[in-house]
Formats: sequence, C-alpha cells, structure tokens
Amino acid sequence: MLFGTDGWETVTLEISVTVEDETLEYVFPNPEQHEGVIVVAGYCPSTHKRFAEPVIWHTGHTDSFGGGTYTTDVTLERSDFRERVSLTPKLVRNRTRSGEDDYASKAGRELATGRGWDVFFDEPVLSLEGDLPVEAARFSERTDLGTENNEWYVDVRNAEEPKLWVNKDHPYVVEVLNTVDDWDKRGHVGRVVLNHLAASMLTQFTIKAVQHAVVTGEIEYQWQKTLLTDVCSEYFGTNPTVDELEDLLQPEAISTTINQVESIVQRRRTPHEDVQKLLGVIGDE
Repeated sequence: MLFGTDGWETVTLEISVTVEDETLEYVFPNPEQHEGVIVVAGYCPSTHKRFAEPVIWHTGHTDSFGGGTYTTDVTLERSDFRERVSLTPKLVRNRTRSGEDDYASKAGRELATGRGWDVFFDEPVLSLEGDLPVEAARFSERTDLGTENNEWYVDVRNAEEPKLWVNKDHPYVVEVLNTVDDWDKRGHVGRVVLNHLAASMLTQFTIKAVQHAVVTGEIEYQWQKTLLTDVCSEYFGTNPTVDELEDLLQPEAISTTINQVESIVQRRRTPHEDVQKLLGVIGDE
C-alpha cells in the first residue's frame, strides 16, 4: 500500500521470483540450454498502462539460467498509475525456434505464470451495491466499528438507516468486492469472496432485525421486513408476530435460528455456482 504517503514521485520495489527446475524441464525441450526470460508483468486497470520488467534471461545457448530465486528492482512513476497496479511474474520464450514437437516455438509465448500481487497507489473506493447500504472506513481510526482486524461490521445503531461497514485497513477486500460485475477470473474471485462474506453479514443483519423487533414490539422498518418476510420467509413466515420472533431468540432456539438463516442466505446467493465458475476459469488457464 503506497497511499497515505504524499510528496513522492517514484517508488522502487525489490521483487524476488523463484522458478523451479521442474518448471524449466516441463516447458523447454532442453532445460539446460533454453531461451527463456522471467519478467514481471504489470497492468494498471485505471490508466490501462502495461509494462514488463525482465528479472533474469538467457545470454546465449550456453548460459541459460536454472532453477532458483532471482531478484530485481522495479521502479514505477507515480504519474503513470492510479489506484491499483497488478504485478505478475511470468516465464516467457525469448526467441523463436524451429522444431515440430509439443513445446512452444514462437518468441513472446508465455510458458508459466506465478502468483500475482497488487500494489495500491490510491485507496480503494467501495462501489459495491447489494442487499443493504455498504460504506467503507478505516477501522484502525474508529472506536465504534469493532477491531481493526475485522473485515466488516454490521451497524444497526440507527435502525432507520442500517449500514454494513467494510474495513479499508484491508484494501484487497474492498478492491475484490468492486470486481463482482466483471466476468474474468478476478470477477469470479470477487463473487466467491462476496458470497462467503455475505452469508455471515446477512445472517447478522437478520438476527439484529429480529432483536430490534422484539425490543420495539414491532417490525418497524422496511429492511427488517425485507430480511424477515422476504429473504427468510421460509423460516420466519410472511407475517410473524413479535412473540414468535422472541421465541426464536431463546437460548434453546437461537442456534437453530442462526443455522437456518445462514442456510437460506447461502442458497439465495448460490455460492456453489460461483465457485464452480471460478474453478472452471482457473482450469482453462
């Protein structure tokens, strides 16, 4: 994370990339004398700027690199980037070769990809729209939103306008939730994360909707009605009484209530479908 620090124009990142001998043996016909290069590929979605910085490369048929860890410095200009820059290590073929076999032959062909990571130049801004209002804040700077380790917080202190807070101390959570409408791998990941978080989030909202109704003696607000008589109507019914709701909060019933609500929410968001789609995308790579 580079945001929060003013007055800088460039940043230099020390990047280490590890390649295994088994990988070189798998992608090159002769791993002892290959023509490959390891690069760090960068892409900024906000400015559409792309770059590739070499980490290690062959210097001839007799001087190819082997398995090991290689380090380089990558310098980025502040003026070139906004918000997030994704960095991905790649093993690429550096020269075209002849031959009729199953190995890649054209220069520039991507042979292997490592785990990527993100550099945040600017603080992510939450753009998620969903079941309930969502806002982002830095929990480390607040005393009313739980601990800074929490990724989110269900807030019904103002029952007329309940909110879901997302912790900006975890920028990846905010960023990945912003991708839920995309249909690439990052979008699939966003939907899996959202479905995982949403089950717990909406379960807490629903239980708090029940508690508020019991305390006030009525289902007072539309968000309560939506959660209790729409989202979870198969458990609470379409017109539950306050006494019925109170019974569901009793010590002997609360565990069943939470489990039932969570099960309904999970089915509603069909997380299994998004997991299957994500696995399919990964399998196609």
